[in-house]
Amino acid sequence: MNTDFVRRMMYAGWEKGEVGDGAYFYEYLHTDISSRRRNEDGTFMTEGSRAVLNFSGTSIDLYEEENVTVEMLNFYRLEGTEEKKIKLGEVSARYYSEVMLTLNKALG
Repeated sequence: MNTDFVRRMMYAGWEKGEVGDGAYFYEYLHTDISSRRRNEDGTFMTEGSRAVLNFSGTSIDLYEEENVTVEMLNFYRLEGTEEKKIKLGEVSARYYSEVMLTLNKALG
């Protein structure tokens, strides 16, 4: 199942999290940028939302067939260089719907 899951998540625009020991990664990230503006010092201020899906992990090699288990889904608000974890009720209905549709297709 993991090769189908990985392909579906990547096709839907989710990014792999950091790679850890044994060339395994344990999370996917999906970012929805609502605005970006240039500060006076030339840097950019980004605002938006991010979904982080934690799961049991899989190898980046994709040669191993193993089952994955979804463990947790968290949402964050992006404000410049900072992320702030937010409650489900603070996530926009559009973004929540998009994330859940993607996960339903990837896991279904």
